[in-house]
Amino acid sequence: MIRLAILLSLVMFVCITKIAFCAPDVKDEVKYKEPKPSSWVEITSRERLISVLELIGHQTRGNYEKIHTWQGTCNEINQSTLSISTLRQLGYSKLTFPISVSFTAKHNFRIDLINNKIYSDYENGNAEFVNETDGKIVDVPFKREDSEKNIVTQEHYLSYSPNSPYLNPFRTKIKTKTLPTAFRKDTRLAMFSLFSNSIDPRILMGPSAHHQFAYEMNGWADDIRKNKLPKSFLRIDEAKVEGETWFRVTNLYPDTGLKSRELIFYSAYGFNNSRLSDWSPGRKKNDEPHIIRNVRYTKVDGIFVPSEAVIQRGTNHRTLQFGDCSLNEPIKPAWFTLDGLALADGGLYMDDIEKVAYVNKSGSLEKLADYGIKNNSSFKNIVKAENNTNFPKYQFTLIAINILALLCILIGLWVRKRKTNN
Repeated sequence: MIRLAILLSLVMFVCITKIAFCAPDVKDEVKYKEPKPSSWVEITSRERLISVLELIGHQTRGNYEKIHTWQGTCNEINQSTLSISTLRQLGYSKLTFPISVSFTAKHNFRIDLINNKIYSDYENGNAEFVNETDGKIVDVPFKREDSEKNIVTQEHYLSYSPNSPYLNPFRTKIKTKTLPTAFRKDTRLAMFSLFSNSIDPRILMGPSAHHQFAYEMNGWADDIRKNKLPKSFLRIDEAKVEGETWFRVTNLYPDTGLKSRELIFYSAYGFNNSRLSDWSPGRKKNDEPHIIRNVRYTKVDGIFVPSEAVIQRGTNHRTLQFGDCSLNEPIKPAWFTLDGLALADGGLYMDDIEKVAYVNKSGSLEKLADYGIKNNSSFKNIVKAENNTNFPKYQFTLIAINILALLCILIGLWVRKRKTNN
């Protein structure tokens, strides 16, 4: 199954009570200028290394911490090339040529950064499959979710695909296509959804919700100051062109001296990260990065906001284009609860944490059954079985086997009793 996988943008704000609208403004668009290779000069001074790391950490963290809430939209274009072997693994053995796949999707998100809560949904657009050898469009019988909603808080992870068929865990022979189902799960499972189907825009500001770039830079500066950071682990280069400054922070594998990660910070972007390159362990000298992420920014009210991000992972390319957004505008708490999913009337709500199933009746949840109860009268009244029996077919088989086993035991006891009497 090909799933959307994406990473996205974030934002900065100058004042808690002021709203900034993040639609790209041509007059404020900051153009990116790539320095020539000869422009880079390694920084070797211990004091200079410390000051550069602290500068980057201060700038990025300061901008990030000005954001309390962020709401916006994003359009995604996802392009991949699938080899013949990959197609076979996906079950398309009849395709004997590589194909390129193109998907589009539209995302909406609402984030409460102070309380670490996120609402995210998406709607899939067109999907196109093209024969790589002749450029012709190919008809591939591929199905994917047309929409999905996700909510992640410190208490739970809620997920809902309104138009997806669902087989309930009570009676697997029942197809509940007419019953859209929402799930409540452990919040630790959220990453498998947010990184595949939805968007957490904080990712572009650092590898974690706490903006890891800032903490890394400040931590490395402190380690250098205390002589705890090996020289073979970190290298920083600087380039100056037309009054602008670039810093290239490179992590190295100590045993080989090869790059493991490279980060570019650009002064025209407020020293926000404009490029991330990541190499996998065991790489060879001339290997290309297995992940490259380029981010472009727009300056809004003096704050640098991502306007576009391009993420490349092997043959997969994702382009994220940002539309209007607002900062530090209040978000209703209901967006981060079941109400935010807008579960359809009559839909199921499966609480995997409490192990309880509910049905939505006019906005109120009515308990159906605890997990493990396979024959529940309330549940049977909600869903329609494919047959008119009260038990799935496999339960009749089990009952028949139990009856036969009981008969064998009774016959054995009867035979033994007769032998004893004789």
